[in-house]
Amino acid sequence: MSVNNVLDWVPCIGITLQTAVDFPKISPFFDMKGFMASINYPAGPKFDADYKQFLAAGPVIIKEILTIIHENVYPRVSKAMPGYVEPVLLESFDFERCGDLVPLFPDAGYYKIFPQDTVHFQAWENHSVYPYYLLVKSNY
Repeated sequence: MSVNNVLDWVPCIGITLQTAVDFPKISPFFDMKGFMASINYPAGPKFDADYKQFLAAGPVIIKEILTIIHENVYPRVSKAMPGYVEPVLLESFDFERCGDLVPLFPDAGYYKIFPQDTVHFQAWENHSVYPYYLLVKSNY
């Protein structure tokens, strides 16, 4: 079972490769340079070039992974399951959990406490115990 605040960026992290665009806007990954500045950690002289390289690597890695799946996995599946039609895979690193999902949806009261301001936010504001406590109370 996976109980998640739908605004929490942490459950988006699986054991996967992900890029900044795969995360919600309220996360340290969406604006890494701003996040680092907010915790008084200097980005360093090569940050912009390295971050641009990090963002550019995503599509290349996705293509490589999909090629590996297409060339190695589907032939085995097709052999075991004649007539199996290979699905089109989503070209994204966006992670989804498996199992029973229990989403916790915020109400107006939640947004009063946690307004989701993309300029002035705390990276953990949707992830700590208190937001989950409020959501469980309001959802159940």
